[in-house]
Amino acid sequence: MFDLDGTLLDTEPLYVRSVEKILSPLGLRYEDDVRQRCMGLPSHRSAEIIVDAYCLLSSIEDFMAERENHLRGLLKHMAEIRGAGQFVTTIAGNIPLALATSTYADLAIEKLKATHWGHFIESRTYGDDPEIAQSKPSPDIFMLAAARIDQAPETCIAFEDSPNGIRAAKSAGMTVIGIASAPAASRSVEPDFWIEDYGDLTDLLNDWLGAEKQESSTI
Repeated sequence: MFDLDGTLLDTEPLYVRSVEKILSPLGLRYEDDVRQRCMGLPSHRSAEIIVDAYCLLSSIEDFMAERENHLRGLLKHMAEIRGAGQFVTTIAGNIPLALATSTYADLAIEKLKATHWGHFIESRTYGDDPEIAQSKPSPDIFMLAAARIDQAPETCIAFEDSPNGIRAAKSAGMTVIGIASAPAASRSVEPDFWIEDYGDLTDLLNDWLGAEKQESSTI
């Protein structure tokens, strides 16, 4: 079970630059405390926080549209979290994969299309899904994503980077692996494990896949 931004793709710096392109001409600075409050939230909610924090005159919808326009122009600079593509490609076909991201569908699809491995994650639940009653940190999106792959939440391992996402996955009853791509100051919520990137799981993954193959060959 994967979040997207900051978990599979290193897009947080792009979001920061997109907001700065709006605030800087106004003589404003995108403060760390505001940014951390926005991490892991759907686009509309994060826009509300920023517009309110800086008393901007633009509407929520206008701010979202301007931020997204800047963001799309920056996606060519998008990178993956180290080892994410290899990790997804290796486990695909061995265990069910699912996406549970607060990013809205059209933008998330565009980001995944830019990778060579996004198609392996066939079950996807986006932040604008009408079946989600409450966004992260509520567990709704993870509960729904688990149901869509016919898994009980307690059997799932969720990969997350933001405090809101970690809270949501833990509330759903999942084992949570935190991706330490965010600054240490934002790591206010503890997952079950922290990893720097997916390279930390290479040996464990190889051992597990080797055991799976050996077991299947003896049946």
